[in-house]
Amino acid sequence: MRINTFLSFSSIVVISLFVAVSIFVSNFIILDGIDNIENDQTIDDALKLKNYINHCEKELDKLTMDWAYWDDTYEYMNVKDEEFILKNFEYSIFEQQQISAAAIFDLDNKYIYGTKSAPQLSTMEKLSPSAIDSLKQLAAMLNDNSGLNTLEGVVQMDGLPYIFAVRKITDTLMQKEYNGILVFAKLIDNNFINNIGDNLLLTIKPVSPLSIDRELAETSIVDIFRIKKSSESIYVYVPIFDAFGDVALGLQMQTNRTVMQFGKKIFFNSLLLFIAFSAILIVAFMWTVRKRILSRIISLQSQLAGIKSLTDEKIKMNDNTADEIHFLANDINKMLAHIEDNELFLHQTINALHVGVVTISPDTHTILDVNDYAQNLIALPKDEIIGKTCHNFICPTEVGSCPITDMHQTVNLSVRKLLTGKKEIKPVLKSVHTIQKNGHEVLLETFIDISNVERLEQKLKESAIKYKSLFMNTGVATIVVNNGGKICMANSKFAALVEREIEDIEEKLYIHDFFVNTENIFITYPKSIKRNYTAEFETKISKHNGNVIDVHVSLARTADSSTFIISVFDTSERVQMELDLEYRATHDLLTGFCNKAFYKEKLTQMIGRAKSGDGVIAVLLMDLDRFKQVNDSFGHPAGDKLLQNVAERLASLVNNNPIIARTGGDEFMFILEGEDAATQAENLAKSILLSATQCFTVDNSQIYITASIGISLFPGDGLSADVLIKNADLAMYRSKERGKNAYTFFTKELDDAVNARFELETELFAAIEDENFEVFYQPKVDATKNTIVGCEALVRWKRADGHYVSPVDFISLAEETGLIVGIDRFVLQTVCKDLKDFSPLFDAPHSVAVNISARSIAKEQFVEDFLKTVDSSGVPHEQIGVEITETILMTDLETSIDSISRLNNHGFRIFLDDFGTGYSSLSYLHTMPISCLKIDKKFVDDIFSQQNRSDKIVTTIIKLASSLDVDVVAEGVETREQLEFLVKNRCNVIQGYFYSRPLPKKDYIEFCRNFNKTVFDS
Repeated sequence: MRINTFLSFSSIVVISLFVAVSIFVSNFIILDGIDNIENDQTIDDALKLKNYINHCEKELDKLTMDWAYWDDTYEYMNVKDEEFILKNFEYSIFEQQQISAAAIFDLDNKYIYGTKSAPQLSTMEKLSPSAIDSLKQLAAMLNDNSGLNTLEGVVQMDGLPYIFAVRKITDTLMQKEYNGILVFAKLIDNNFINNIGDNLLLTIKPVSPLSIDRELAETSIVDIFRIKKSSESIYVYVPIFDAFGDVALGLQMQTNRTVMQFGKKIFFNSLLLFIAFSAILIVAFMWTVRKRILSRIISLQSQLAGIKSLTDEKIKMNDNTADEIHFLANDINKMLAHIEDNELFLHQTINALHVGVVTISPDTHTILDVNDYAQNLIALPKDEIIGKTCHNFICPTEVGSCPITDMHQTVNLSVRKLLTGKKEIKPVLKSVHTIQKNGHEVLLETFIDISNVERLEQKLKESAIKYKSLFMNTGVATIVVNNGGKICMANSKFAALVEREIEDIEEKLYIHDFFVNTENIFITYPKSIKRNYTAEFETKISKHNGNVIDVHVSLARTADSSTFIISVFDTSERVQMELDLEYRATHDLLTGFCNKAFYKEKLTQMIGRAKSGDGVIAVLLMDLDRFKQVNDSFGHPAGDKLLQNVAERLASLVNNNPIIARTGGDEFMFILEGEDAATQAENLAKSILLSATQCFTVDNSQIYITASIGISLFPGDGLSADVLIKNADLAMYRSKERGKNAYTFFTKELDDAVNARFELETELFAAIEDENFEVFYQPKVDATKNTIVGCEALVRWKRADGHYVSPVDFISLAEETGLIVGIDRFVLQTVCKDLKDFSPLFDAPHSVAVNISARSIAKEQFVEDFLKTVDSSGVPHEQIGVEITETILMTDLETSIDSISRLNNHGFRIFLDDFGTGYSSLSYLHTMPISCLKIDKKFVDDIFSQQNRSDKIVTTIIKLASSLDVDVVAEGVETREQLEFLVKNRCNVIQGYFYSRPLPKKDYIEFCRNFNKTVFDS
């Protein structure tokens, strides 16, 4: 369909649709709306009519009430005075007050009086019996309903409609009882109806009540019986019901339909005007479209049809209007220019290709076109080539033997022959495809000269023979693998390495037949390795007999990316050495258990896993008791064998393969995990203690040992490996303190004790540096002579706050840390200085005993330093006593005896303190120059105890000292009973609180001055 026809048809359709829609809207929307408005107005008028009649009833009721509530009327009902009737019920009064009839009844509904007006006679006349009956019924309705005082409505009398009002009669003030009923009625005649029409501006006339259907009237919403419509008017029939429910009067109301008639007229006039105007617009529109658009499009179409080639003159418009059609012409010119450029580019591209391109007609085999490369290869001018048949010209085949059109072969990168103008035949790589040109099929032949390629292939064959000889004799196991993993070549070294024949490998086996994990090493390489890529890595290779060895692989991709060259070196010995070194770095060679570093690493890893959940880990640390004695007694080789035997027993005690480590000389550690790790650790500890006490046989020697165990738990006792190991170590040392051969769980109290000990140690260092010590003196008294014969120097540590630290708390710490040496030196220096102040107090030389620790005696220059200190003070040697304990002798007996003997040789008296409480041996008394034995306070306290025999021990020590001709001193004497027992058994020298506690220098001097004045008899 042409545009002109389409536009005309479309315009007519649009206007027709608009007219149809307009008619539809007019009839079903606008005119229906007007009709509804008229209906609503008619109903409103009918309601006004009924309301007006109701208003008339109310007005009549007011008039009736004025007469009924009147003293004269009330009096008439009592006396029945005719004068009242004559005076008030006369025609002029009824006419003036528009009353048509009246009746009076008593409360028993008895008719008293009634009358009605006769306008035609201008007089009053009696009511007819039927009228009286009608009014009596109304009076009865008011009497029957005691709650009502009034009643109004419409009633029929003598066939005529009246409005009525009924009231009960009483006095004017309405204070007296009702004594009758008054009824007034007003006739509804034409004058009454016309008066209503005038007041309401309505056209109303009465109709016969017989024409109204009562049932339909009762079901009507607004008491409108029927609405009848015509094109010019609307008729409404309104029923007026009487007091008994019957239709007393019918009224017809007429309304003219001027709005509907006016609306229809306006609509149809407007529609005709629109149709006429639309016809004019269509004609004008079609003329403009043809003039401004269609004529120019037709012109553009004719110009395009006249173009025969891209070189023709460009399209030109007849005007210079800058609109869409003009822009379209410019775009067409640009498109044609672009197509011309593309064809030129395609022509230049084809000629620039180093590929021969020839187009041939498949029907005539005539050459249609050639590019420059094909022309040069054929070696003829283009005009001598184009238009010639290809057979026996550029193609050596005969007519009828064309491989494409006659034999239907597919030529795609096939090696073919090309005949040149010099009658030479050249090998070419040819492809032929069918294409479309100007709606016709054309054969497109492309080819390249491969003469040089054939010559190069021959050289490559010769080179391949030479390089294969080199490949087979490289001296390194080497294979060539393609991208699919197949082994293309293998040399003799590789065949010997895998123990196979070369012919059984090449082109038959794949790398996965030899190499382990090829999917991770080789298979991914063809997709990811770039050309000339090289790589080296370690892997394993399987021999023909199934043995697997470690190898080092060197891999390189060839230049064409189609193969890999893989060289393989046997690294079995080196790998084994590396494994051995790794084992040595993480394991104890003697027992095969983990070493401490590897143990901590594993523990740290397990803690990391446990932190992510609710895991529990137990660290168990075991240390052999007195293992040093085994080494000293049996030698270190025997000690190593004992450790191996212990390791075997430990390994046999565990079932769940917990980690076991040897972390020191005789120290072993375990890791147990699980919710019941604490229970596991406790059960294991019990098993270890029981197993350790069983005899070990080493080189035919029977050895008995015990173990001390400490246990710490994650997370309660620490959150790191170092903390858990430290806390297990603390618990182990607590087991040793408890007497060894025990296990102890770490508690916070242990940590608190260590921290307190560390703080005390720190303070002790500072105290020694600042000399925050004092020397107290406790006197020794000869009880038989009651004289002071000497004293013992006791060190006291005084803190900065003035409080003293008990020797029990710091002496053992000082001995353990070595700080006791400085304390011993301080005490000796202080005693040498204080002795100068003590000497004037006594007639004989006053001696002071100084406690010397094992650490001090073990020093090389101990004796020399001791002599130097005493001699520099000028104190005679006889006034200094040296107190030692039996534990000193256990440390290094030979050194101790030598030092003590040298001191004795220089005149210093030697006191053996705490005799009988340590590792007592009579050999000490035989080999050492002991001057005095001191009975320990423990024995003195229990002299009178019935549970032990301390009294026997004390008397034995006294007798032993007497037999050896050495002095004896009793320590810790506090009661007279103890004193008397000792004196009785010839122990005369007493030291203890009975005489005095240890005193500072000033108090000790005062004590000595006043001693003879003190009475100890009490």
